[in-house]
Amino acid sequence: LVVDAELPGVDPAAVEITVEDGRLTISGQREAGAGEAEGAKCRERPEGAFSRTLRLPFRVNQEQIKASYKNGILRVALPRAEEDKPRKIVVQPA
Repeated sequence: LVVDAELPGVDPAAVEITVEDGRLTISGQREAGAGEAEGAKCRERPEGAFSRTLRLPFRVNQEQIKASYKNGILRVALPRAEEDKPRKIVVQPA
């Protein structure tokens, strides 16, 4: 499973990713952008804290979760746990 989150202008060090009880949570803090006018009436990128929680469709291998950040996109790769993968059962003749 791969989750992409658009986080333009967010410092990757200010992002926290947790996986607990079958849920992925991405949270962090977006600081006011440099050069933004004080008292602006409209902003395309709101500042402040954010959080998003997603229910995972299967159990993941927590040891192999990887996250990367490039060009404002956070990508979280969540591999399926080996014991949760479907397996083929061979039917034995009686």
